Amino acid sequence: MTVQGKLLVMLAAQSSWSMNIIVRILLYLTHIWNEYIKEKDQNRYGSKRLEHPRPEFYAIYTDGRRTRPEWIRLLEEFFDGNKDFLEVQVKVLYGEEEVIDIMMELFDQEKAVEKYGYDKMKEGELKKAKETTLNMKREGMSDMIIARVLNVGQEVVQQWFSGADIARL
Repeated sequence: MTVQGKLLVMLAAQSSWSMNIIVRILLYLTHIWNEYIKEKDQNRYGSKRLEHPRPEFYAIYTDGRRTRPEWIRLLEEFFDGNKDFLEVQVKVLYGEEEVIDIMMELFDQEKAVEKYGYDKMKEGELKKAKETTLNMKREGMSDMIIARVLNVGQEVVQQWFSGADIARL
């Protein structure tokens, strides 16, 4: 899935152990990136670098396997570790609790990034409103008119004036 166009989390679940999960995840990724490129109307044949979400790969195993590697890697499993080939690393999760913990952590990270972006957007909007307020004051508009146009309280407009150096802008 894509989240804010920044993160692509690939999950695959199976009940029995198989290294082929790495290849299937890679095939899923190419399909999803292909759709993403089409959706964003990017030219895959042009010289401009394509933009796409960063992938993370997870495999969920529900069997009672005794050996439990934390990661499985395409190079190790299919190319004897030869670094001349493409590398795909898959984080292996076992059982439902670990899956829930990982997904909650990813969700919390995404919410934090979303909140940061929202706060930055609001800061930009506030700065623009203050600049507009000062420009309107320079044009001789009253605090009451400025407050009505910008849909803020008159006390907010007066507060912005008290903290601003009008000549500086």
